[in-house]
Amino acid sequence: CGLQKQDETPKQQNSKYKVMDDQGTEFVFTEAPNRIITNSLAYQDILMELVPLENFAAVSAGSLDANYSLTANKAKLVKQKFNQPITLETVLAYKPDVYITTDSSPKALTISLKEMGVKVFIVKSAHNYGEIQHSVLKLAELTGQQAKGEAIIQRMDGQRDLLKKKLAKLQPKDKRTVVELTYAGTYGMLQHVFAMLCDLSNCNNGMEIMPVRSSMVVSKEKLVSLNPDVLFLPTWDAKGNQNSDQYFEQIISDPAYKDMQCIKNKRVYKFPEKYRYCASQYIVDAAEAMAKLVYPEYFK
Repeated sequence: CGLQKQDETPKQQNSKYKVMDDQGTEFVFTEAPNRIITNSLAYQDILMELVPLENFAAVSAGSLDANYSLTANKAKLVKQKFNQPITLETVLAYKPDVYITTDSSPKALTISLKEMGVKVFIVKSAHNYGEIQHSVLKLAELTGQQAKGEAIIQRMDGQRDLLKKKLAKLQPKDKRTVVELTYAGTYGMLQHVFAMLCDLSNCNNGMEIMPVRSSMVVSKEKLVSLNPDVLFLPTWDAKGNQNSDQYFEQIISDPAYKDMQCIKNKRVYKFPEKYRYCASQYIVDAAEAMAKLVYPEYFK
C-alpha cells in the first residue's frame, strides 16, 4: 500500500518525475499537472476518471452534449468551456500545465504551442482495443495515477470477458452483419472505432465484407447487395439541415431498400454518437449497447 501511494502522489511529494509521450518527447514534472486541457473527447473521458474535475483548466463545450459524450454530467461541472476546433489563443488563455492531444491533430497548432512554451503531450490515436488501453495507461502515467489506470484496464477486461460470455453460444454462421449510416450515406472505414465495436459485440462489420479500404460513401446498390441484418442511423440533428427522425423514415421507406433483411425484419436503429465514436475506457459499454440491439435474445 505504501508503494502504491508513492506511485500515485508525485504532486504531494513535490519530487521530479519523467514521462515520455508517444512521439518520444520526454517531460519532467515537479508535481502532477493540475491545469489540463485536451482537444480529444476520448482523452477527456479517461482523464475524468483519473484526476479531480478541478484539474481541468477547461473542457470542450461539445462534451456537455449527452448524445456525444459519456461524461457529459461531469463536464457540466467544469466552469470553463471552449469551442472546437481549439485554437492557439484558446490554449494560451487557459495557461495549462499540459495540453494533451492526438497524433492526428493539426501539426501547425502543435508546433506553435511548443514554440510558445506550452507542454504538448501527444498520445497516439486509438484504432483498436489494445491502443485504447495504451491511452489509458499513458495518461495515467502522465498524471501520476498509475494504479487508477491499471484498475480501469482490469475493469475493461472484466466487462469484455462478461460480454463475450453472454454471446458465447452464438455460432459463426449466426453472426449478423451490421452497417452504420451517416446523413451522407453508407460510411466505411477499416481500422475505425466501429470496427472495434463490431469485434467486441461479435458482429460482422459490413465495411470489411464489401470491402471498403478507406473512408468513403458507398452506393445504394452496394448496400443492397450486401443485404445487412442491422442498420444503425444517427441520433443527432444537424442545425437546419438534417433531422434524425426524418432520416430514419427516409431510410425505412426508401423503395431501393425494401428487400433488405434489416428493413423487412425492422432491425433499423438509432445508435448514439457517444457509442459510435467512443475511443475511451467506455468502449465495452458501447459494444454492449450495440450487442443488445443486434442480439437482443442474448440479453433477456
